[in-house]
Amino acid sequence: MINSRITARIERKYMLYSVIEIPVLAVLMMSIHFLAGGMYFEPRKLLILQLMYVMASSVLTCAAALVVFRRNRAKDDAIEIKTLYIGYNDRFFDYCLKRCDKIRSDRQRAMAQICVCQYYADAKQYDKALELLKGIRLIPLKDRERAAYYCILSYVLFISGDEEGAFAALSADPPLMAKIMRKKRRYRNLRLGIMYVNALQCTDSTPPAELITEIDEIKNKATDSPLVSEASIMLSLLSLKSAELAKAKEYISEAKRYYSTYGQNKRMKAIKEIIEECYGIKPQNDEDSKQED
Repeated sequence: MINSRITARIERKYMLYSVIEIPVLAVLMMSIHFLAGGMYFEPRKLLILQLMYVMASSVLTCAAALVVFRRNRAKDDAIEIKTLYIGYNDRFFDYCLKRCDKIRSDRQRAMAQICVCQYYADAKQYDKALELLKGIRLIPLKDRERAAYYCILSYVLFISGDEEGAFAALSADPPLMAKIMRKKRRYRNLRLGIMYVNALQCTDSTPPAELITEIDEIKNKATDSPLVSEASIMLSLLSLKSAELAKAKEYISEAKRYYSTYGQNKRMKAIKEIIEECYGIKPQNDEDSKQED
C-alpha cells in the first residue's frame, strides 16, 4: 500500500526523466561514435545508427528505471510487512513522510499525505493526522483531491470524538461530493471512502438499500485486494447495523482474505469481536492476535 499510495507518485517523476533521458543518451552515444570513427557517414548508415542508438538508450533507461522501481518496492514491502501485525511506529511514519517530501506536485503530495493521515488515524494519533491535514493547501487541488481531503478530515474528526466537526467537514462542499458520487466508473476508492464516512455517521438502524447495493457493486468490480477488503468491512459494518449477523460474518471472512494494512486488520478484529459477542462466542486467541499482543 505504501508503494501504490505514496512511492508510485514519486516514480511518475522518474518516468518523465526517463522520457527526456532517452534522446539525450542517444545523441551522446552517437557523438562518441562520430568522434571515434570520423564525422562523415552515408545518409542510409546514419539513419540506421540513429535507430540503433535510440533503441539502445531506451533499453538502458528502462533497465535503470526497473532497478529503481524494484528497489523502492522492496523497501516499501519490507517496512510494511513489519507493521502489518504489530502496528505503526515512528520509523514507519518518518519513512512515509520522507517519501511525501520527495513529491513535487502539490496535488500528488496532498494525496500521499492524506494516505499518511489514514495511517495516523489507524494508530489513534489523531492530533498528528489533523496537524498534517492543516498543512495541506486546498487552492491548487482539483475536485478529486479536495473531496479526499474533506473525507479523511471528517473520518479523523469522527473517530476522535468530534462528531459535529466531522459532519461539518463532510458537508463543507455538497456539490463537490455529489459530483464525485455521480462518477460511477471512476474514483471507486474515493467514493467508497465517502460512503464509509457517511455510514459511520448514519444514525438509522437500517442503512439504505441503495448504499449496500452500490458498495457491493464496487466490491465485485474491484481489481485490487485492498479495495475488496475495505468494501467487505463496510458491508459487514452495515449488516451489523441491520442486525444481520450471518451476513456480517460472511463479509468479514471475505475481508480477512484480502486485507493488506494494519488498519484494515484492526477494523476487522473489532467487527469480529462484536459478531462473536452477539453469538455468545468467546474471542479466540488466533495467531494474528498473539502477534499483535
